[in-house]
Amino acid sequence: MSFQFLIPVLVSLKEFLPKLFHPFTQEEQGYSRSFEGNGLGLAFVKGFCEISKAEIEVVSTKGRGTTFTIKFNQV
Repeated sequence: MSFQFLIPVLVSLKEFLPKLFHPFTQEEQGYSRSFEGNGLGLAFVKGFCEISKAEIEVVSTKGRGTTFTIKFNQV
């Protein structure tokens, strides 16, 4: 079973992708950033995938957004 979802304009720099799942990390820093939050959401998702032995893939397309695919292995 797998789930796929698209988030418009989540990641704009490919250099940021390796840090995407690090806790408290956001592409934009400072008080004038475009998005709110504390940078924990994707870290929680990654942790859940590791516990569930699921795989998560990320593909970012400039101007389109970021697609996440989560694949759950059969138990």
